[in-house]
Amino acid sequence: MRVLLVGGHDAQGSWVWDTPVSADPAVLRHSGGRGPRAGAAESIFTVVGPGRGTLVSARTCAPDPGTDCPDPVPWQVTIVAE
Repeated sequence: MRVLLVGGHDAQGSWVWDTPVSADPAVLRHSGGRGPRAGAAESIFTVVGPGRGTLVSARTCAPDPGTDCPDPVPWQVTIVAE
C-alpha cells in the first residue's frame, strides 16, 4: 500500500509532512518510500498479518517571516487486514 501526503503553502507558511510510519508493524510493515521532499512524504507498506494496523504522520508548519504557526496537525488512518 502506498501513502503519499502532499504539503502546501497558505497565509501562515509552508506545510510539510513527516514520513508516515506504522504503529502496528506486526500488521503493516514499512517496506519503502522516500523522506519528506518539497513538503511531501511517501511510504510504502506491506501487509504482513491479519488485524488492525494504524498509520500515523503529522503536518508541521515552517512559518513565513512575521507569522506564527499553529501546533502540528496529526494524521492517522486505520487499515483492517484480513
